[in-house]
Amino acid sequence: MNLVAILAGGVGARMGITIPKQFLEFAGRTVLEHSVQAFENHPSVNKILIVMNSDYVDEAKAIIQRNNWPKVCGVIIGGNNRYDSSAAAIDYFLGNSPADKILIHDAARPLVNNELITRVLNALDKYDAVNVGIKPSNTIVGINDKNEIISTPDRAKLIECQTPQGFRLGVVSKAYEMAMQQADFAATDDCGVIAKMLPDVKIFVTEGDEKNQKLTTPEDLPVFEYFFKRR
Repeated sequence: MNLVAILAGGVGARMGITIPKQFLEFAGRTVLEHSVQAFENHPSVNKILIVMNSDYVDEAKAIIQRNNWPKVCGVIIGGNNRYDSSAAAIDYFLGNSPADKILIHDAARPLVNNELITRVLNALDKYDAVNVGIKPSNTIVGINDKNEIISTPDRAKLIECQTPQGFRLGVVSKAYEMAMQQADFAATDDCGVIAKMLPDVKIFVTEGDEKNQKLTTPEDLPVFEYFFKRR
């Protein structure tokens, strides 16, 4: 079975807006609706779970009711951090087979497409963990605490990570179980949890998409609408 967790727990604080960015609109629908619809449309996806901040669960449920998505199995409350929300989604699905595939996606990437989802699912036939990435177009440097350049990594060996990231449910649940036992644990993405907790698990990187960008400011919305309409 192919499971999807869409993380929509942000509250928009860093964007300086009064509503979470997943409720902003472009092309006639909210960012959250665009993200969910992409997975709803994919023929291989079986269940979709939405992870939401507790203050906005009713809004999410209203969106689900309005769209009547048959694959959406529920809305749950996330945690204070992204990895807490991922852990909550994994716990929700733990009754499923450990061999099931789970994709974890940021709701703030509403231009995820069918081909990208397929690439992640197909890669999970061979690997237990799959990341998504694109090669950076700019030179990236390492700096010290004085803002002085100390290294210039080979750009050919770097990627910018995106979502959805994919896992075998049994593997990612084991990694999160180990992680949550550490008082000082922190991670910015789910593959990072695998890398820290289960270093022997190989993480494959499949090709991302330049348009699968994360919404960071309201000014991104016209760009998203442009790409959406061209698609």
